[in-house]
Amino acid sequence: MFPKRPAAAPSWRERAASFVAACFLAAGTLPACSARAQADEPRQLVGHSDNIYQLAFDPRGRWLASASGDHTVVLWDTASGEPIRRWDHDAPVYTVAFDHGGTLAATGCGDGRVVLWDPTRGCVVSELGRQAGPVYCVAWSPDGALVAAAGGDAESGDYRCRLWSVERRCLSHELAGHTRAVYGVAFSGDGKFLATTSGDKSIRLWALPGAEMRAITGHASDVYRCAFSPDGTRLATASQDGSICVWNVTDGAKLTHLRVGEDPVYAVAFSKDGTFLAGVGADQQLRLWDTGRWSAEAVRRVSRASLYAVAFAPDGATLVVAGEEPRITIIPLNSLARMKAP
Repeated sequence: MFPKRPAAAPSWRERAASFVAACFLAAGTLPACSARAQADEPRQLVGHSDNIYQLAFDPRGRWLASASGDHTVVLWDTASGEPIRRWDHDAPVYTVAFDHGGTLAATGCGDGRVVLWDPTRGCVVSELGRQAGPVYCVAWSPDGALVAAAGGDAESGDYRCRLWSVERRCLSHELAGHTRAVYGVAFSGDGKFLATTSGDKSIRLWALPGAEMRAITGHASDVYRCAFSPDGTRLATASQDGSICVWNVTDGAKLTHLRVGEDPVYAVAFSKDGTFLAGVGADQQLRLWDTGRWSAEAVRRVSRASLYAVAFAPDGATLVVAGEEPRITIIPLNSLARMKAP
């Protein structure tokens, strides 16, 4: 899932200077203010020199964070389009997530560390902990009390999901069950469930706080990122088998199977209102589905290489995607809505 690519020579600031979006809204939204911004052409943020593995907006839409194999997270100011912070790590960074207040961010990287950052000051607040293998995914509980982190590899053999107490800066729970690397983790919006997805082809649904576990199967290969619907009733999962599945959280039943193709699907995201589901993968295309009918609303090729990450802006007007090409592509949702899938 996480191929390496050699670092390019230019520094992140030099690459950021080639940022091509010209106009931004003044308050926490991505480009949409001029005739050019209203066009269907995607716009790009350039500031990394390696794969981008995850994208995350803070809840108020002030910042966009991008986690990269170049050992950094870049924090972008969505009002100006400028890269305002760079958080350096000692290994590739596979995951980043903001808490629900936007006051802290968590990152996980290849050296097994889970780190808390202050996005305003751009400094490390605390190292929550370290595991033997890489950390591929982190997620915040809705109340901000816990950070879930997981990953692992064959060398470490450690595929547990760990729940870290943010207040006490210590381990709260360890959830064991997966037998291969864990690539996705997500809390439901009400905090009652935690989902993990793995290279062992399974999804684990943990009922909190006691963390009783239900194993869900149905994919034919590795399961990568996952996302809960905003109302917490559905879970979407992306897989190596070229499909996205949507599951009923209550009983684990498969609600729909969205066949994308032969190429892996790496990431999924629900819009804030739950109206749309977006998916990206190795076929270099962004796909959008209407979640009421599960009809394909749009398909758009937005890269010349695999896409690993997708996120909706909090205002719902914009999607961002990134992957093997070290740049972030910004796409107005209204342009996709006019591009009915064949």
